[in-house]
Amino acid sequence: TSGGLQFGFIEMPTPGAPNDTVKDGPPGDIVFSQSSHMFTENFELELSTPTPDATIRYTTDRSVPSNDLANPSPEYTGPIAISSSTQIRARAFLDGALDGAIETEAYLKMSGSVPEFSSDLPVIVVSTLGTGAPPGTSSTTRQTAYMFFFEPDPQTGRTVLTQSPALSTRAGIRRRGSSSGGWPKYSLSVET
Repeated sequence: TSGGLQFGFIEMPTPGAPNDTVKDGPPGDIVFSQSSHMFTENFELELSTPTPDATIRYTTDRSVPSNDLANPSPEYTGPIAISSSTQIRARAFLDGALDGAIETEAYLKMSGSVPEFSSDLPVIVVSTLGTGAPPGTSSTTRQTAYMFFFEPDPQTGRTVLTQSPALSTRAGIRRRGSSSGGWPKYSLSVET
C-alpha cells in the first residue's frame, strides 16, 4: 500500500479489495466503582478507564452506548446518582481506535421487608428493571432481564440479599410450559 507497512486493527473485512482504515486497539475496559448488587441506600457510581483521553459514554435504557455523531449516548462527566433500580451500560471511545468493550452493571433497590429476607438455600433474583412481564410460551423473543445469584454465607449458612451476589449477569427470559405457561406462578426459559 502507499502508506507503507502498518500495524493495527481493521474493523470491517474487505475480501478481494484493499484493506480498510487501520485503527489502534480499543481503549481499556470501563471500571465501575461498585459492582452489581441490591441496595437500600442511594449512592453515587463512578466510571473510569485506564486509557488517557478516552471518552466514556453510558446508557440507562439497556441500549448499547453509542459515539455516533448524530445520536451519541450521554458522556460520563462525573458520578451518576443511583436512587432506583437501574442498569448502567458503558463503553470507552478513542479517536483512531476500535470502540471499547461494553461493560454492564445493574443495581436493584430493595424496599419493605426484602432487606431482612434470609434463607438457608441459594437464591436467584430476576428483574426486568420495570420493563414488564416476560413474553408468553409461544414467543420467539425474550424479555431483557438481569439476574443475581446468591449463595449462603459459609460462616453463617444463610443467604441474605444485602450480601454481594456470587454471580450477576444479563439474561433473556420468556415463559415456558404448555398449560402451565398461563399460571400466575409460571416457569421461565432463561438464556444468559
